[in-house]
Amino acid sequence: MTAVASRIISADCHINEPPWVFDRVPDKFKATAPSEYCGTNVLVTSLDDYVGYDLIRTGWPQLADMVMYSTDYPHSLCLWPDTRDYVAKLMHGLTPEQKDKICFGNAARVYNI
Repeated sequence: MTAVASRIISADCHINEPPWVFDRVPDKFKATAPSEYCGTNVLVTSLDDYVGYDLIRTGWPQLADMVMYSTDYPHSLCLWPDTRDYVAKLMHGLTPEQKDKICFGNAARVYNI
């Protein structure tokens, strides 16, 4: 059997959704811990997900490996022109490495740019 690499990138979901999904994966599919797919096969974009960023700070730091911050300009839910203010509020208390991953590093890695 040949393994096939695949990726799921969920746009506009909340960061707190993957832990919820991973927790509900049936045991028969858990040869690899579901959380190990964070940042390799499962990625999300985020806007103003305060609960999700709290999860990164308080118990799921590996989520920083799977989040790509998004502004969605020009979109009706866009946070522009106050994007920098939102980013500062959302990411307070995160490490510089986590902020770099979320703001540009994960996207650069995933899209090879």
